[in-house]
Formats: sequence, structure tokens, C-alpha cells
Amino acid sequence: MTPRPRDFGAGERIGKYAIMERLGRGAMGEVYLAHDAGLGRDVALKILAEGHRGNPELRTRFEREARAMAMISDPHVVHVYGIDEHAGLPYFVMEFLPGRDLSGLVKDSGPVAPREAAQVILLAIRGLRAAAIKGLVHRDIKPANIIVTEDGDVKLTDFGLAKQINVDPELTAAGVVVGTPDYIAPEQARGDDMDSRADIYSLGCTFYHLIAGRPPFRSAEGSNTYMAIINRHMNDPRPHLADEIPDVDPDLADLCQRMMAIESDDRPDFADLVPALEAITSRLQGDLPVVSRMEGTGSHATIDEPLAVRSRRAGQSEASASMLQSTWISQGVAGVPGWAIIVTILCAAVFLVGLGLRLTGP
Repeated sequence: MTPRPRDFGAGERIGKYAIMERLGRGAMGEVYLAHDAGLGRDVALKILAEGHRGNPELRTRFEREARAMAMISDPHVVHVYGIDEHAGLPYFVMEFLPGRDLSGLVKDSGPVAPREAAQVILLAIRGLRAAAIKGLVHRDIKPANIIVTEDGDVKLTDFGLAKQINVDPELTAAGVVVGTPDYIAPEQARGDDMDSRADIYSLGCTFYHLIAGRPPFRSAEGSNTYMAIINRHMNDPRPHLADEIPDVDPDLADLCQRMMAIESDDRPDFADLVPALEAITSRLQGDLPVVSRMEGTGSHATIDEPLAVRSRRAGQSEASASMLQSTWISQGVAGVPGWAIIVTILCAAVFLVGLGLRLTGP
């Protein structure tokens, strides 16, 4: 079991960055909200877990994630500002994204309206296309790695499994399966060579999940073990959104199904996907789900826990204080009725006022 990394407390420093709070913890390390006083902006710091210090492969993969994202200059991919080292552990600096990842959005609010899902997928495709132009395959596209920001944008995160085609085969040799089973492309599950069409497949599964409210190859009755789900990806008929949502836009449902084609040659490429989704979103008047600061949580690469938004927590603190006040008035404290406490306080106040007048009188 990997040792948990130590927490950095508020006010501590990692390099030139002042820690404000821990945003989340994942398998590779931790992400912190920090402040860059020199540039006057908040950033997210991702630092490798202490337990991985002696693992050269994981260290290389961690550093590669930062470099992979830094290669891509696109509004729909999280920006990396720099990479450095602290106490022998590498970390990289990312833009801070107040918003909500799609996994949490569906979990808390249910399925996303088709017109909103189509807009999310369109912007995510643009980010993936930018990565593909740089020769990068993300290999772990899933709802948790797509963020809808409070500013009304979509960002791809977590390039920890990204691979630059024909450049670094030593880190993920043929036959090694990486990815998340609910969204993994058949060729990826087999350990075959792959290209950006594997990301298109995973994005199709994500598309389905957003609208149906569940991953496409989860069974309501049968087994949902790792191998059972993988087997369905590779062999089962492709699910169709019209079977889940009878009045769903037919072009949208057909496009989603084509993105999940078993054979990569049968999937639409970026040149087909972008205009097709632009036409669908235009017809459906597509818009992004609204993520407010009070409702949302931030998210960054490789985070397993929900991320705090500071103003949300402040709002919760005010609500907690109000609740505490109303609770002791109505229920009392330590068995003493609230009304008795109030009467006692008033009597004490009257006594003290009278005593003061008596002492200061002639």
C-alpha cells in the first residue's frame, strides 16, 4: 500500500508558492491551492507522493504529465505554468479551475440535458484535437477528467497516462493495459497500439454517460467486474441512447454510437466530429451546464476527493453558525431549555446595570 503523502498546511511554502489549502489527494500525489504572490494569482500545485520518491517510472510518468499538458496551447486543456522540485519531489504548477468535473455533476444532479452534453463534448473534442496535433493520446478520458468551469468553459485534465506516439514506448509497453474500464477503447484493453481514435471512443462513452446517467457498458442485472465490463466493450452490441431516452435527438444518438464503434476505423475522426457536433448544438441551442461557486467544486488532475471552493466553504460556515444558533435557542444546551438560558442572561444584565447605577450613584 502506498504511504499517504504528508499534508502541507496553510501558510507553508512549496517553492515560491504559499499553500492555502489541500484540494485533493490521488494515487500519484496531492493537489494544493496556492498563491503566487509575484504574479498575484492563485494556482494549483500537484506534488508527487512521498511514497513514489524511489520509483523512477512513476516519477518519469508524473513529470511527463506536466510536459504533455505544457505542450498543448488550447483553451480546452488545463494550462501548466511550470515544473520544479521541492524536498526531492517533483511538482508542477497549473491554473486553478473553480468548477465541477462531469463525474461529480452527474452523481449529484443526475443526467445532463442532451443539448448541454453535446456542448460539453464539442469543447472537449477541440481540446483532444489540439492534443492529437501534438501527437498525444490522452488514454484516460472519462467524466472525472473533464471540468466545466464557473466561467462557462470546458477543460481536459489529467494527462498522467498520456503517450506521445512512437516516442516513449518504454513507459507503457505493448500488452500493458492502462485506462479506466468503463470508458476504455477495445484496442486499448487488448494492449494494442492506438492513436487518437481511442480517445474518441472514451469520449463517446463519456457522452453516453452524461445523457443516460450511467456508463454504457454497466449492467443493471449482470456482473460488473473489471473483466465483465472489458468483455462488453470488445464484444457486445453498441448501446444506443434512443433506447434510454426515447425523444433524444436522433443525430446526436447516432453520433454517440458511432464514436463507440468497436473497430477504430469505423469511428468518426476529428474532421467529422467537430462539424457534426456544431450542427447538433446549433439546432438544439446547446449550452453548458451552469456551475455556480456555491454549488460547484474545483477539480484537477488525478484527484480522488471532492475539491473545496473557498467561498462555498465560507457559505457553509455561515449556514453552520446560523444552524447552531437556532439549535441552542430551540433545544437548549446540556439539558437546560433555551428560553431559560435567555431569561437568565436578561436577569443577569438587569442586575449588573442596577449594580452599576448603585455604585456610581450619590
